[in-house]
Amino acid sequence: MKVLLIALALLLPQFAQAAIIEVATMQASGSYADVDSTASVAFPNNITIGNLLIVAGTNWNAATQTISISGCSTSWTVVHGSDFSGSGGVFKTFIGYGIAGSTGACTPTVDPGGIGNYGSYSLDSFTGVHATPLDVDGGTSTGTSTAASDSITTGTANALIIGVMTQSIGLTALTPGGSYTQFGEVEAVDNSPHNAVFRVATTATSYTVDWTLADSSPWAAQTVSFKESTGTPDTVPFYKRRAQ
Repeated sequence: MKVLLIALALLLPQFAQAAIIEVATMQASGSYADVDSTASVAFPNNITIGNLLIVAGTNWNAATQTISISGCSTSWTVVHGSDFSGSGGVFKTFIGYGIAGSTGACTPTVDPGGIGNYGSYSLDSFTGVHATPLDVDGGTSTGTSTAASDSITTGTANALIIGVMTQSIGLTALTPGGSYTQFGEVEAVDNSPHNAVFRVATTATSYTVDWTLADSSPWAAQTVSFKESTGTPDTVPFYKRRAQ
């Protein structure tokens, strides 16, 4: 019986994990000042249906706002950071995401709500992400120093971690920690700069997303993680795979 079970297992379809990979040449950043309606920045190349689209940044307003994203034949979800007071108003970081619903040119529309908004954000795209992508909302951390960070405990192996931070003193250099890759930033924006990063983690455990600020400042940092795709079954029998 044991030999028979092993033989059946070898003949069953094998599922290959689809590793998460950043799509090259899909990064872009932009900003808006005193905006009363919407803002838009285009992906520099065509998006591909089924890929994960990311819009990460920050918004400032005299009162708290709720950010929404639309466009690109995509159903968007926005994970909002906690309110962060500064510069006489309220900062709110955000990480928007969606699975691309079509292939082609894409210009997401960011609607910060209200009037008199200042903000900035960056775009990126990834392959190999689950069709229902959200893994963990890591929340927001705040502080005042030259070192900003937020911790997240991923729920699945090989998850994609996205982090974004903002600070409130104006122009200062923002440098991500060595374990993270910057995919966009806007530093020279009054009231609402940001730096956005990613990392493809390995084991499901706790990770700290970190940045260094050139000058001490009040800051906020937000993290979200996304699941790896489970892949598709390999229907080639085991004995044929060995012969290939």
